[in-house]
Amino acid sequence: MSSHAEKIVCKPTPWFLLRAGVILAMFSVFSVWFYIDGNTGYRQKNYEYYLHATFEKATSTFSKMNAETPLTEGTWREFASKQTVDFPKDPSVLPADIKPQLPMAWPEFLMDFNQVKTLQHNHLWRDCSGKLEFDEEPIEKPYDAGKIKEQINVFFICVGLSLITLFFLLRTIRRRVIVDEKSLITADGKNIPYQSMRVLDLRKWATKGIAGSCFDFYKMQC
Repeated sequence: MSSHAEKIVCKPTPWFLLRAGVILAMFSVFSVWFYIDGNTGYRQKNYEYYLHATFEKATSTFSKMNAETPLTEGTWREFASKQTVDFPKDPSVLPADIKPQLPMAWPEFLMDFNQVKTLQHNHLWRDCSGKLEFDEEPIEKPYDAGKIKEQINVFFICVGLSLITLFFLLRTIRRRVIVDEKSLITADGKNIPYQSMRVLDLRKWATKGIAGSCFDFYKMQC
């Protein structure tokens, strides 16, 4: 090399930064996802599940009562207005804003004699869920407290993995390998003279920009 040759500074490859960025984004998305499910998502789905079950119970009760004694609009409304939604005893599996409303009366939809007498609880639920912006198809079975807590635990795991990935990403971005006319300075500051190098491993250089070197430790200049 010429005595006036400039230093060559090697930064982390785009390949590495892209992969690290993708991993960080993945863990971050998972963190948000599990947090929403554990904090509000699963509880809201439970609420919709029990509310949907009330529609089925209402039409079934209407059918039995009407078979025994023909119902009128007044008698049905009087009965329905005294009923409450069958929620579980553990209120922690329900949304926080629902707890103060317990016990909760049947929805107004179920007090409408003309709608309930059709005995089509799925149609009633479809109309109700559309107006309340609920899922048209509720979950098959409710989530218990353990399942909800599990989402929060996984959330903390994903946050931890995100922070670890971010740490290594930021640390690597700042690392540099410097080459001058006499030696190579590694990312951790070791000065390796070319005369101490014995082998260069360039198998991954073309695809990933990664090279390895074996050198004589005793000829290094620190």
